[in-house]
Amino acid sequence: MSLKKYIISAIILIACSFGVLFLKNTWALTNAKDIIGDVSDCFMAPGIIYICFGIIVICSNKGAFDMLSYGIQTAFSVFKKDPTDRKYQNFGDYRLAKQDKKSPVAHFMLCGGIYMALGLVFYIIYAIL
Repeated sequence: MSLKKYIISAIILIACSFGVLFLKNTWALTNAKDIIGDVSDCFMAPGIIYICFGIIVICSNKGAFDMLSYGIQTAFSVFKKDPTDRKYQNFGDYRLAKQDKKSPVAHFMLCGGIYMALGLVFYIIYAIL
């Protein structure tokens, strides 16, 4: 596994966290409980979204979107000069070719899980206050 994917994921999550903080106008707050609640949100929301992206990639790796992708490619092949000149002649060939091309998913789940865990920690602190 490449460390580069984890670093890029962390940068994206940090940017999303700052985006949530800016949208919620956290810097204008003075109450500690409200600030901790916003910090919880800034970790929890991007973490959950990132885990959802990972689940979508897992579904895609299992072939959930293969028929849709093949259908779109076939539909657009009508606009080619020779519509019968396709990379894959039938869905079976397309499916066999797609089985070899799996997308990595660990960086989505690990980084999203860490962010979600941080959000839960801040939420517990928020609930105690």
